Amino acid sequence: MFKYIKELLTLSFPITVARIGTFLIVFIDVIMIGGEGAFTFNAYNSANLINTAFWLMGISALFGIRILISQNSQESDENLIQAIVSEGVYFAIGIASCLFIVSLFSQSWIPLFGYSEDTYKAMIPVIICLGLGLFGHMVYAAISFYLEATEKAKVAMWIVLFGIILNFALNHLLVFLFEATSHSYLIAIATSVVRTVMCLFAILYVIKVCKINPFSRSRHHDSRVYARKELYGHGVASIAIASMSFVSVFFSSIMESIGIIEAAAFHIFMSLVGLISNFTSGVASALSIKVGRSYSIGDYSDITHYCIATLWISVAVSVLFHATSLFAGGFVVGFYSIENDVITKSLEYLVICGFIFVFCDVFIKGASGVSRGLGDKKFTTLTIVLANIVGVMLAYFMCISLNMDSYYLFICVAMVNLVSSVLIALKSIQIINEQQTLNRQSIGA
Repeated sequence: MFKYIKELLTLSFPITVARIGTFLIVFIDVIMIGGEGAFTFNAYNSANLINTAFWLMGISALFGIRILISQNSQESDENLIQAIVSEGVYFAIGIASCLFIVSLFSQSWIPLFGYSEDTYKAMIPVIICLGLGLFGHMVYAAISFYLEATEKAKVAMWIVLFGIILNFALNHLLVFLFEATSHSYLIAIATSVVRTVMCLFAILYVIKVCKINPFSRSRHHDSRVYARKELYGHGVASIAIASMSFVSVFFSSIMESIGIIEAAAFHIFMSLVGLISNFTSGVASALSIKVGRSYSIGDYSDITHYCIATLWISVAVSVLFHATSLFAGGFVVGFYSIENDVITKSLEYLVICGFIFVFCDVFIKGASGVSRGLGDKKFTTLTIVLANIVGVMLAYFMCISLNMDSYYLFICVAMVNLVSSVLIALKSIQIINEQQTLNRQSIGA
């Protein structure tokens, strides 16, 4: 079992560092804005939640790049790999264009989430400024999935680490040069510039080193048609799942209805969980790659071992997060806010809900990683969409209608994720069993 844990951690390490680096770019923004008061902190993070939901929708639509390349990496078909990368990049540009247009009209739809007028007016310029970076972010994501699938994720890791340094320097430069009552939109502009620069570095690498032009479509017609069909098929299913990231926006508005302190503490809790979530997403990505390769060659016993290894990693991560919350929570939360009420409420959420929330979050990412590796689209999509709708309804009923303590919202989300994970895992087992039956029948014939 240690062998499989080591393989997953080795493969996921550069992926995880790159994703945690992407998180740290946002973390720097949050720290920069934390000293401007609970209202500005809440408004900026609410806007960032919406931008993150857009980003998740975009990169989820591009997951097919990693799946297709990992499944076809043994064939060494250069035309096919070129087709997958180029179609993925154009798909990314199209998605970013649509999401940016939606950002421009954010004044029309943000009030639908239930935010107060003052809050959503403060959110609008931040959403638009962050929207400018979606083009670079989407294209970078498409190329990074190619690098991950071909086990060149260290390149993405170094690009992100450079982005962290650049973001830190640019944030301080803009805040120093421009005087304003709120620096939130300046910080958002800095983040968009950094994401664009990271994209340019990734493009240069794949052109110069990998000899793949991400903007040059393959001359092989069949490869283009196959890549486009498969990418769009995976993309539509993944977008439906990722659209559920807007659930966090609804939860944010529910917390704001309870109080500004609770809303600020909610953002701190979700930010810290996001740090762990980036690690577990890296493990889930490695799991998806390993499962996809094992499934393509019919090695089903390895799939089981990789799943068990991921479960052990899930338990270890959850225990570590809870221990950190107990012994160093105050120190960590202090980076986000200087207001005692916000710090106290954040620590309450971490201690009461941290373990179960993180474990269930890891569990559903692992289950989804397996299902993606097996090529499942419809069942996983439907399960997660329905579960999140139920989660929002339960959270609203418990925290608003019944006026229960706000931490029940996190417990509610955790339970929804747990049930979804079990259902997806059962479906994955069914897919494997059906494929094994087909293999036996073909051998018998």
